[in-house]
Amino acid sequence: MMEFCSDSQLKLLCQISNASSFQEIADLCFTLMGNPIFISDMSRTILAYSSEDIQDEDWQRTMVHGDLERTSYKQSDERNMVHVRSVQKRMPVLVEDGEMPYPRLVKVLLEEDQPIGIVVLAGILTPITDNHHYLLELVSSFIASRTSKERFRFTNSRRSVDNFLLKLLDGAVMTAEYVRKRLDILEWHCHENLYVMVLYVEDERNVSGKSIGKLVEMLSEIPHCRALYYNTAPLFIYSGKERITDWEREDTKLSKMFKEWGIKAGVSRCFSGLEQLREHHLQAEKSIWLACRLERRERFFTYDSLSVFHMLEVLSHYLPPRMFCHKKILDLETVDHPENTPLLITLQVYLENTKSLSKTADILYLHRNTVLYRIKKCKEVMDSDFEDNNEVFSFILSLRILEFERKTGAGKIPES
Repeated sequence: MMEFCSDSQLKLLCQISNASSFQEIADLCFTLMGNPIFISDMSRTILAYSSEDIQDEDWQRTMVHGDLERTSYKQSDERNMVHVRSVQKRMPVLVEDGEMPYPRLVKVLLEEDQPIGIVVLAGILTPITDNHHYLLELVSSFIASRTSKERFRFTNSRRSVDNFLLKLLDGAVMTAEYVRKRLDILEWHCHENLYVMVLYVEDERNVSGKSIGKLVEMLSEIPHCRALYYNTAPLFIYSGKERITDWEREDTKLSKMFKEWGIKAGVSRCFSGLEQLREHHLQAEKSIWLACRLERRERFFTYDSLSVFHMLEVLSHYLPPRMFCHKKILDLETVDHPENTPLLITLQVYLENTKSLSKTADILYLHRNTVLYRIKKCKEVMDSDFEDNNEVFSFILSLRILEFERKTGAGKIPES
């Protein structure tokens, strides 16, 4: 049947067969067939559509702006019949109805004879011909073969929520109103206090015989929460009625689960709308990265507790952060032990814990008298009683700069 294809179309089909994403396929299909297409899962979450600037009001409204009402997504009896016909014929089905002002070719994607997605060619710019039927059938076979390579999920309508979240994580710009409407259509609702967690397996040997996929499923069963994979890492979207400041104490069930699985979590700031999902995922991702580099011992690493180190990381690309250290801290560094820096570490823990000798001793596993001796030594070297709050703030910042430099190697001035 290659007589249906010109040389240029054959070349485009070859490109489509080797395309690296659904989006690339959708854009190449526009060139191939002269009309736009879109690819969706079985719950009509749009996964990709031809990005060519189509000056059609209905296309702009439905695809570009995403202004689709609930009735446009619900599987009506008529649409179900179209899907059944496509499955039975194993060919695209032409649809002409009142839902859209232009005809459409609909092809259901199959995997092991099970519907997993839909490809639609919209006859906006040129009339739909027999050649379009043939080309869409070929293209659909390429798309179906890619489903196992895509991050999008095609198994059931529950996975449509994951697909929508993946689009938000990828940076799709949507209004708060549209996100709320779309989640309402997908029948998934969350509370107003949202957090993103990026999960990290502390020691894979501790979870031998367990599947991280099982953990993801268990987390997804928590009401109003969601877990999925993003960039190969497990990601957990937590929602609750109240804000949480101490995860170990305020959500003991989650803390216990993470402890059993050997999981550590980078936690974003609290936010209220999933249109901000990407920004807060980046916070959680940066939190777990910094916590690992800084050798933090906790199980939950909040972005607010580590944001100063994020600032230092950014600064280190332009200037050595130690140039902003307080002179008295640099003086202490010169007399401290060159390898384990006990004075610097002790002083940092002491000041960060409101100058409590007992807390400092507990955290560092030291005798209280040892802490007392070291703090007295710091006071002598630095000529400070640590009572000036502005000075103490500068000391803490300086100590964190040196910790960041010591543990990450960032910002060090190369020796000449």
